Amino acid sequence: MTDVLGVLKIHYPLDRPSTKTVRAHCHSTVMDCASRLASKGISSVLMTDHNTHGPLPAWGGRRLGSHRIDYVGANTAPGGTTFKVLRTRVVNGTIDNHEFIGVRVLVTWPSGKHSKIWLVQANLGRHETTAKFLDNARRLKKAFRGHVIWGFDEIDEKDGPNEHALLKKVWDPRKYHYAGGDSLSMVVASPKLRVKNVALVRACGGVAKYTPSRDLVQVVIERPWRLSDRLKK
Repeated sequence: MTDVLGVLKIHYPLDRPSTKTVRAHCHSTVMDCASRLASKGISSVLMTDHNTHGPLPAWGGRRLGSHRIDYVGANTAPGGTTFKVLRTRVVNGTIDNHEFIGVRVLVTWPSGKHSKIWLVQANLGRHETTAKFLDNARRLKKAFRGHVIWGFDEIDEKDGPNEHALLKKVWDPRKYHYAGGDSLSMVVASPKLRVKNVALVRACGGVAKYTPSRDLVQVVIERPWRLSDRLKK
């Protein structure tokens, strides 16, 4: 089996009486994508701001780490990649009362090889200035080194600055891997992680005055190469 893992990145709608239906659609999309990957033998990680102070409903996976409304979890497929939590770290944000959580995991690939990867969930907020956005982005980049998968929410959601362009000032697209296009949620992977496949899945429609429509970003990432892998080719 190929040494890969799936990444599911989504920002849930607000938890309000008028958004119950779209939240249910959103959650159904998460479960469906995780199930489809698992049927192919691909384990997946979910990174999300689930927008409620209650627990995230069951989605097929287990929690690796959470802080307030931010959640990082994993769904392990039979015979697929497995995850062991090594530690968690919370970074204080100055945007919209958000803090950012990173979970460092020991990844055991189907081949038996291992990697250590940070999984970082970060809502970069709305109504913020360019200076504040860049300050938070730079502190996030500095806080997590090595192999890192960053999941971002609220990129260009009711903001003045072009935040997609600002992200690229911090994470150089000539080195880092981007997934999500112009959506409100993004995945950025560090240089040695190899992005194999990207899909954008419409998770739910919007509700006027409460939430825009939501897309789920699905990424398949291959095990980072080692020098020994290159020598074998």
